Amino acid sequence: LEGQNLEIGCLEWLLVRPGPAHHLQFLSRLDMGHNSLGARGCSFLASALPHMPALEELNLQSTSTDGKACWALGIGLKLSCKLRILNLQDNNVRDNGVTALVPALRNITTLETLNLHNNRISPDGCEVLVKGLAALGVRGQGRLGLVLL
Repeated sequence: LEGQNLEIGCLEWLLVRPGPAHHLQFLSRLDMGHNSLGARGCSFLASALPHMPALEELNLQSTSTDGKACWALGIGLKLSCKLRILNLQDNNVRDNGVTALVPALRNITTLETLNLHNNRISPDGCEVLVKGLAALGVRGQGRLGLVLL
């Protein structure tokens, strides 16, 4: 679905129509990159994430994801226990988005790669991220090997 210029209505239909478990339960990779999701689209995505138990890779590069969108994503990501790769490159996550994501990311013990490159995160936001994820490498089944800022 990368770069398809998805309308919000289409996204809603794809992700939250009745019975999402039927068509999303085996999805292991979701590439929504280069679509203008914003907070509303990320909210639809967040409500669908619990129905994607096999999801290992989520690409949200250049999706107009900001701090508000991260609050919605954080709720859905708390239930994504197999996620290995999360790409949020080229968005507007900023410090408030990092603050929203950290509690959810702590629950994803399989996370190996987190890409936050080009998100206007300040040194203070980096500190929140580092402190928030410090326990992940110890508790996780693997190790969080790559965080790009």
